[in-house]
Amino acid sequence: MATLKKIAEITGVSARTVSRALNGTGYISPQLKEKILAVADEVGYVPNRAAQSLRLQKNREIVLLFSHLDELSAGKIVAFEKTVRAQGYTVQMISLADEISEQRMSEQLGIIRRIAPAGVITLGISDQWQSNRGRLVCALADSGIYVMMIDPTPRLDSTLAHEHIDRILINRQQGVYEAVVALYTAGHRSVAYVGPAGEHNWTRLEGYRRAVKEFGLQTQEWIGSDMLNTFEDGVQAAAWLAEIRPSAVQCFSDVMAMGVLQGLLELGLRVPQDISVIGFDNREFAAYATPKLTTIAQPNQELGLAAAQLFLNRMDDGGEKDIEISKKSVQEISPQLVRRDSALL
Repeated sequence: MATLKKIAEITGVSARTVSRALNGTGYISPQLKEKILAVADEVGYVPNRAAQSLRLQKNREIVLLFSHLDELSAGKIVAFEKTVRAQGYTVQMISLADEISEQRMSEQLGIIRRIAPAGVITLGISDQWQSNRGRLVCALADSGIYVMMIDPTPRLDSTLAHEHIDRILINRQQGVYEAVVALYTAGHRSVAYVGPAGEHNWTRLEGYRRAVKEFGLQTQEWIGSDMLNTFEDGVQAAAWLAEIRPSAVQCFSDVMAMGVLQGLLELGLRVPQDISVIGFDNREFAAYATPKLTTIAQPNQELGLAAAQLFLNRMDDGGEKDIEISKKSVQEISPQLVRRDSALL
């Protein structure tokens, strides 16, 4: 196994100099540092983070497990990473994009335990413990590693959440509820909903149902035949909307809302004069649609900042120290309606 001593012998410098080059501490000439790093790569040197942690008495590395990356998740990650970095932490990201096998779950568990991080943060990963990804998260928490879930994939039964895992959530149900209330307040008395099949649609759909029930409106729902959330689904839903002619429609996402806009245009209906359209997410393209898309904005930066503050509180490292350590924290942040041109509000 490659060691500091081995690298020192090859480069002709002391092990202490090698350590400074690898850790970025102390002055070393750029040429020598480059030479040491090149040799370290050549011999396959891997730092012993567990030993480093013992020497420093505190590991400053955070492992972030994520299921996918897009502009929404990136906003959460950037806000989180920037805040914890200011307190001296680094973030190592590991992708769990697809449902992992039993073998990969075991491998990832071993890797993370060897890193011995200050904490593990998950983003967009379901807390369904019967899945391997969920079992991995649960096993990490049970092994004594601090775990926080940022925006876990919503599901019908949230009561099974792990008793020792903090969770930072987006209250999507409240966001949709408030959008439908805004439509009703503006005079709309026939409001439809368009979304995909699957459990991940549940929270937004419940927000819609809560609002229409409260105001005594008729429920009008178009639910796709599968779990896809696509532009084409929105186009198909537009044909249904053209038949029932509600005055407004709340869409599951901006992507579906863009399909609805295209489908209504092809059918000769005007937005918002004939049908008001509201999306969800506030993706960048929403502001450039024709007409500009009214939507519900995910609080990505707020979520990342809240997660970072909670993490620092747990580490007792620059936080406000206002959270009882023995108790799991569940925080919810509501989205906000962004009013543009596609809805009469």
